[in-house]
Amino acid sequence: MHFNSFTKNIKGILAVAFAAGMAMLPGRAAAQPVSSYLFSSTSGTYTAITGGTVVNAGIPDSWQSTAITLTPGFSFCGTLYTTAYMTSNGVMSLGGTAGPGTGQYNGIANNGSGSGINLCPFNADLVASSATGAAPEMRYQLVGDEHVFQWKDISRWATTSTERFSFQVRLNSVTGIIRFVYTVTSVGTSTDYQPVVGIRTAATAGDWQSRKVTTVESWATSLNAATSSDVMRFTSSTPNPKQPGNGLIYQYKPLPPNDMGVDSILFPAAFCSNSTQVITARVRNYGLNTVNPVAVHWSIDGVMQTPVSYNNIVLNAMSAPGNMALVPLGNVFFADNTGKTIKAWTYQPNNVPDEDNSNDTIKAVATPSLQGVDFAITPGDTIICSGQSVTYDAGIHPLNPFYVWSTGALSQTITVDQSGSYWVKVQNTLGCFDIDTVNVTFHPDPLVNSIAIIDNGANSFTFNLIGAQYANTYAWDFGDGTTTTGPGPKSHTYATAGEYTVTVTLTNDCGQVTTTRLVATGSTGVDDITALQKEMKVYPNPARGMVTVTNNSAIKMKAVTVFNIMGQKVFSTQPNAEKYMLDVSGFAAGIYNIVIDTDKGMVTKKLDVKQ
Repeated sequence: MHFNSFTKNIKGILAVAFAAGMAMLPGRAAAQPVSSYLFSSTSGTYTAITGGTVVNAGIPDSWQSTAITLTPGFSFCGTLYTTAYMTSNGVMSLGGTAGPGTGQYNGIANNGSGSGINLCPFNADLVASSATGAAPEMRYQLVGDEHVFQWKDISRWATTSTERFSFQVRLNSVTGIIRFVYTVTSVGTSTDYQPVVGIRTAATAGDWQSRKVTTVESWATSLNAATSSDVMRFTSSTPNPKQPGNGLIYQYKPLPPNDMGVDSILFPAAFCSNSTQVITARVRNYGLNTVNPVAVHWSIDGVMQTPVSYNNIVLNAMSAPGNMALVPLGNVFFADNTGKTIKAWTYQPNNVPDEDNSNDTIKAVATPSLQGVDFAITPGDTIICSGQSVTYDAGIHPLNPFYVWSTGALSQTITVDQSGSYWVKVQNTLGCFDIDTVNVTFHPDPLVNSIAIIDNGANSFTFNLIGAQYANTYAWDFGDGTTTTGPGPKSHTYATAGEYTVTVTLTNDCGQVTTTRLVATGSTGVDDITALQKEMKVYPNPARGMVTVTNNSAIKMKAVTVFNIMGQKVFSTQPNAEKYMLDVSGFAAGIYNIVIDTDKGMVTKKLDVKQ
């Protein structure tokens, strides 16, 4: 079927095609300039079309088609187009009431007679090839979502017998992507009629994109054109032959509204093992909208980490290079020289699904390349006793390290005899370092003043330690073969009257101390401890002010000492008298032990102070 009958058959469904095209392009109606389309050059496969409609069977010189109806329509720069025009000069246009003109050789610089929405896959003075095997034609076919326009076996006007090449324009009605695809059989030596390759819109006079190849670049590495008159180089002449490779694809991709991706993972180029490094993702906005917020998910060796939310504006793709932002992901510890695979990807820019997931994710392997320092101070945290010291060693390490201690020492070892924290930094010649800290605790010898004794009567006594400090264990021996442990108070009843030596040994990590007291049971004289305990009087009890310490037997008190419930001495005097007035008005409320040393012996009385 030739083009004229093809047009007649589809005119009746134009309105339906327009509606269908709109339905298939949600989110693609946002206007954007041609300059915002993303260009890429890739190697692919040229797949000729053989179906659809033959638009022209011979490709005559200076010819253009009538309108070709697009069903569904194709969205370009935010406008939906339902018609297209092809010319024999390798340029086509969208919309309008006519094509770009039979003499249009630069559809980038010129609107032409049509809409000015020009697509130029190979715009030059072209005509059918007469090379051997050539079967020239122009054809259109809808293949899946793509409108495919094909120029087959064509050549430049002056080289028809030596040139034979083909190209296509593929318009994706769903994604809005434009692709130019090439295949070449032969190329002439002429350097005339070099093609113009690019796209433009008539909306703004300067809104276009085209490519440029000089004697330096190849078609695969073409440059972005600086002016609308820049052209490609197409020739087999030496020394700089240029032509597209078979299957070369030039693609122009419109910006989706919301499209973010991680384009790189950043960490130091060289870093030490046994070190922690900050891992940063660089996110790039590939879309038309500014983005705020965007989430960045990431993993280490496949283990998911806590996602990071970036809550600042990232400008759109047209603001490049201002369309990027750095997002610190977190700290990663590298114990040795084993690399770690870091993977990062964006998620839901502007809290909506990303419209192109192909550019979301990137991986990188971070590997320490420098030999780090890894050590621990020996012997570690230490308790030292009075008169002792400890020597700390930071170890021997490769790469000629230096040592810096918190004391200012620059040696591998130090000796300390004081409590506190001590750290050392060990750094090698590569700049890698490690720091360790130890704690030294000073532990004093155990202390005790005496044993307080309370006579409970009937050969029963209560013993308590006075001024006991720094002890871990307590071993009691009541002198009659009975032993016990613990800090006290301890009660004990003697089965037989007599004199007994009570011994308590206090022990800690640094040593031990022993104290003794003599206790007598069963005596009837005033010098008997039980009688002395009864003879000595302390009143009033409880007391708030003055307390009287006295007796009725003319017993002289050599010393009066007061201990609180913690065993701490709070008062002491040597009255050398039978009576003493003790002022407790300055004492804190609580229970106190009054130790009374007399010429008849020593007793302890309890006193309750109220305030």
